Amino acid sequence: MNKYLIAKEFENFLNGYLEKLKEALGKFEAEVEKAPRGSLKIVCKKSCTQFYYRKSPEDKEGKYIPKKERGLVKKLAGKKYAEKSLVLLRKQVQLVEKILADNCEKELLQVYEILPIAARVYVEPVLISPDLLAQKWLSVEYERLPFDRTETQFFTSRDEQMRSKSEIMIAEALYNAGVPYRYEFPLNIKGRGTFHPDFLCLNKRTGQEVIWEHFGLMDKPEYATNVMGKIAVYAQNGYVLGRNFIYTMESSAMPLNSKLVKLLIETHLV
Repeated sequence: MNKYLIAKEFENFLNGYLEKLKEALGKFEAEVEKAPRGSLKIVCKKSCTQFYYRKSPEDKEGKYIPKKERGLVKKLAGKKYAEKSLVLLRKQVQLVEKILADNCEKELLQVYEILPIAARVYVEPVLISPDLLAQKWLSVEYERLPFDRTETQFFTSRDEQMRSKSEIMIAEALYNAGVPYRYEFPLNIKGRGTFHPDFLCLNKRTGQEVIWEHFGLMDKPEYATNVMGKIAVYAQNGYVLGRNFIYTMESSAMPLNSKLVKLLIETHLV
């Protein structure tokens, strides 16, 4: 779970909320405009509830609405709800617009970013930019799994060694999309010890860490069975498919698809 408030996160939330408020405003305004003139009078009796149509404020009694005309009741009741909601919605829109106008995000970012780099190590910022978040995240040091000298050697364009061409494809796609990642970063999995997922990725926009496993030998029955167990263990430890865990897989007959890799990145990581 990300411990920082990321720049634009709050503003994006408010803009989304404001858009929904204005959408509701438009809906209710249209409903009031097309609704019948007048208002609904409701009389509750022991045996039943009766509805009356008051065409004007002066019409105190109103005209009784029989069951076959209950569509009129629906329209008048909806109108009353819409009119009361409009008052509160307009007030809420003004409030959110004022908050957005008074946003001091830039100043909050500067408070931290003008600190000497040596001092930043000892400070946890209230607000952080996506790029600085990525920088701090990538600065974490960890011990990678060793490579067997007999293994075929695969390297990214940045001379980072990996274990397969498919992992190279994923790594290059992540790098080109500006997604920070840690290769085979050690994660403690409760009751199962340390796992080293192929990629631990960071969504800079949300601060969400996402595990990406690539399962490359799916035509081997024992390997495929182990994959199913591993996915279950991840889920039991809070790494849920589609939320903070994604995977790709391939077999000898169906190699990894670069379009799928790009789609996963666009959907979950940017």
